[in-house]
Amino acid sequence: MLPDRTMFPVRPTRKKGESLPGYVYRLHNANGHRVPSELHSAFIAIYGKADYERKQQATETIKHVVGNFTDADWPLWPWRYLWPRQPYSHVRICPYCLQESGHHRILWELPLVEACPIHECLLIRDCTCPRYINWRFMKPEWKCHCGQPLQDLHAQVAGKGLISTARLVADAIKWAL
Repeated sequence: MLPDRTMFPVRPTRKKGESLPGYVYRLHNANGHRVPSELHSAFIAIYGKADYERKQQATETIKHVVGNFTDADWPLWPWRYLWPRQPYSHVRICPYCLQESGHHRILWELPLVEACPIHECLLIRDCTCPRYINWRFMKPEWKCHCGQPLQDLHAQVAGKGLISTARLVADAIKWAL
């Protein structure tokens, strides 16, 4: 059985613009635990093509761990079935933002966003090991399964069009940064 939020001695608060999977990762990491497979399965159902009933069950599983949340907590969550996102297993990051803020941004989940509007670099999908970054195999303290700290990765400079698109999306959803 999954522990609920009250069973964790350390309960970090959600950071502005933080993704829900990123928060779940931080909650478990702060308490010295890896994210349980039941939560990964729940996120896969929500981000994937599971039927409505399975998505509702998955939402309840996640709420059990993080507590009840509202539209103000994760603004995109009510539209989780319709809002376009990257697949759950494909994590994208800006290593510079991760180094500065220590959390995964919801903005990075949106397919239109390929660049960081703050650091003007391409979002990273792959580690140097060279496997793609994956929630299921991520080690504590934002490390790839190979042990490489994600905040130490180097990102390439993004083109002006990708930066402009990222800024437009971030401006449209002001809570994303």
